[in-house]
Amino acid sequence: MSELIDKYFAGEMTCEEKKDLFDRIESDEALKKEFLRMQNVVALTQILSCQDDSETSRKGKQHFMQLLFRKRLKRAITVSLKYAAVFAVLVVGTFYTAKLYLSEEFGKSYTIVTAPKGQRVKIELPDGTIAWLSPCSRLRFAASFNETDRKIELDGATYFDVAKNPGIVTSQSPNSRLPTPSMGKRRDTPGSGFVPK
Repeated sequence: MSELIDKYFAGEMTCEEKKDLFDRIESDEALKKEFLRMQNVVALTQILSCQDDSETSRKGKQHFMQLLFRKRLKRAITVSLKYAAVFAVLVVGTFYTAKLYLSEEFGKSYTIVTAPKGQRVKIELPDGTIAWLSPCSRLRFAASFNETDRKIELDGATYFDVAKNPGIVTSQSPNSRLPTPSMGKRRDTPGSGFVPK
């Protein structure tokens, strides 16, 4: 029976064969179901096999591929931006941490020079100032000076030949600004001031 149905939909039946097939379909319920199933399949294939089908299919596929590409590109850009943001945060964090750590280290790094008994010692400070330590004197200064603040600590007597603007000499007496480019500083007793040379 299915050969007759296939022959009918292929268009190879005569009028008498068609009439005979329809009479059998009317009387046999299983044949009727098979005929309707085949009729639906043929109708669907005819709908899909239009002339514009290949062009529509090509355009649909092209549109789908563009959407897929955009989605993948968006995902790649998002992931790249996340990595770039993490990298930037790490670089900036490392920079500021290193800057803070190094500035603290330079600030804490001091040089201490002590003049032995009976000798004078000549020292050039980081800013170019020359300091002559008297015997039994001690001078403590930072490894590097900044532009605004040049502090040194003195215990004893020292002659300074100041290269730039005066700094601050700290002793047990209150802090004082150096008034002249060349001057002496002595700390024998608490509260003693500058001794100009």
